[in-house]
Amino acid sequence: DTPFTITGISQDSTAVITTSTNHGFSTGSTITLDDIEGMSALNITASTAHSAYIILNSSSVTTFTIGSLGSTPITSTALTPWVSSGKVRKKVLTVSGASHLAGETVAVLADGAVHPQSTVTSTGGVTLNYSAAVVQLGYPYTHKFKTMRLAPNTQYGAGFGQIMKVSQVALMLLDSGSFGVGTDFANLSTVDFRQVNQAMDTATPLVSTEYIFDYPGDFTEDPRIAIQSSNPQPFTLLGLVPKIEPSA
Repeated sequence: DTPFTITGISQDSTAVITTSTNHGFSTGSTITLDDIEGMSALNITASTAHSAYIILNSSSVTTFTIGSLGSTPITSTALTPWVSSGKVRKKVLTVSGASHLAGETVAVLADGAVHPQSTVTSTGGVTLNYSAAVVQLGYPYTHKFKTMRLAPNTQYGAGFGQIMKVSQVALMLLDSGSFGVGTDFANLSTVDFRQVNQAMDTATPLVSTEYIFDYPGDFTEDPRIAIQSSNPQPFTLLGLVPKIEPSA
């Protein structure tokens, strides 16, 4: 992740972006923009029309104009004036600096999206299936969580030994990606937070929410809740509240 700091964006028929240092971009380079204050419509998010921009003209070592991926100039005359800040990153197909993982198979996040696992070369490089501006590598792992036996006291007495059913579950999540949930690790349903208005070539943003769903389990003396994911995305479970129905 090697962003360049934006120091200005013009209001023009073709937006001109200025960086604080030599950006090294050339015409045709693919870039992303984020953290822009004021002219925030240019920021790349999951719900924006553009997943990236291309450099139309690198007029100097610190300025360039941008266009859509179809090379249509991006007009900024009607946008809110730039106020401050902003980061610009070049999208690349190869990354380096992972020599400590040479020969290892690694999990990859590319611009926040789950990328197929890759093998690190002997020189510490990884080649991506598609270009990305922010790439994170690490050992693959599977996180697992399973509750102890759910046995709350009921109007019929102590919960232990009683037949009951989990009918609904509420999960309180913090900055979490997709995961599987079910009665056990062999029977999981995938929970994915992608919305219909999100571009398919952008990552689904991490969510902080209360997620409530109908639980598929049946009546049993041993009700439990299992959560698992192999995605290299964060997952933080702050709370879990089951709705339990005792057998009459």
